[in-house]
Amino acid sequence: MTTVEKLSEEAINERLASFVGRTDLGPAIQAREPISTTTIRYLTESLGDRNPVYSDPDFAAKSVHGGIVAPPTSLQVFSLPGLFPAPGRHLVGPDGVERFVLAPGGIKVPGENPQRVMMDDLHDLLEAAGYTSPAVTNGWYEYKRYLRPGDHLSFSAPSVDEFFGPKKTALGTGYFITMSQDVTDQHGELVAVMKHRFIRFKPAFSDSAQPTEMPTANPYKPTTEELGDYTIAPAPRTDTMRFGEVTVGEELPKLVIELTPTLIIATAIATQDYQNVHHDRDAVQRLGHPDVFMNILTSTGFAGRFITDWAGPEAIISAVSVRLGVPNYPYGDFVITGKVTEREENPSGDVGWIKVDVTGTNSIGTHLTCQVTLSLPI
Repeated sequence: MTTVEKLSEEAINERLASFVGRTDLGPAIQAREPISTTTIRYLTESLGDRNPVYSDPDFAAKSVHGGIVAPPTSLQVFSLPGLFPAPGRHLVGPDGVERFVLAPGGIKVPGENPQRVMMDDLHDLLEAAGYTSPAVTNGWYEYKRYLRPGDHLSFSAPSVDEFFGPKKTALGTGYFITMSQDVTDQHGELVAVMKHRFIRFKPAFSDSAQPTEMPTANPYKPTTEELGDYTIAPAPRTDTMRFGEVTVGEELPKLVIELTPTLIIATAIATQDYQNVHHDRDAVQRLGHPDVFMNILTSTGFAGRFITDWAGPEAIISAVSVRLGVPNYPYGDFVITGKVTEREENPSGDVGWIKVDVTGTNSIGTHLTCQVTLSLPI
């Protein structure tokens, strides 16, 4: 980290204001490789998403998509660098022995000297002021079309839209930064627009404070005797709800996700997000959290699955707005509920538009609040 002098709150805000509107904060990104059915399979299996347009070639070919597609909520996955082993991770020590240091892209390791970008200056500014821990809090996604195997995506250089802070949150006091990017395919076609808001915060838990006590086992997990009353869930629906069947105020069937370390780590890997807060308990506790926690890509993926589980495989999700609250730590249940809030008829077309408010809660509060816009056949 570059040394930055300690600044007053007024000076920090003045410095942050200089980043707003800039488009030279970092490089444009091209996905390391085209989307593949393997990547889609890893994603959907980790989320338990059985929508056949993601996995069944015969069904998908006869669907409105005409072939296999990726879940729209997986968009951000293809912007992440994964575990690409840059040359700087192959180090030679004073003893002449080669040492391999595995670290996710964007994580600095000894001996590495990556090219600095303006975004590094923004992060260094806040880190030097004590706002050491990052977390994504919001996401806004507009999908122009569904993505397919073979699509090779490019993400424009990020632009800072706004900032605000310092603000006290459940994570700790911090500054919020909102950034946007356009997403194009290999032909230059705009396929999506995405915005993210992240916070850099001073952890609410300090060395002198006792971290929040978290369970070490799922208190809701049924006993062996109770499992005798359970039955296997039915296969995913292959029909799609019609617009005329939906009413404003309708509540969707509840979805319960059992939170385990395996789920949180497996979904982070499937979404190519190797940030240590999602898999390394020792590292995340040093940052003030009691345990690893779910990433925003997984939370958004579950919201998408929740919608198509209810509406059917040919429901088309066109936009998602996500806000994260308390973290999804391991153990306990993640309970997702939803309600239809808007319904717009389209007499001249063959689809109608609806909006669903989705909420996900856990044992310590509300983790996920989002709105999903989708179309259904008339």
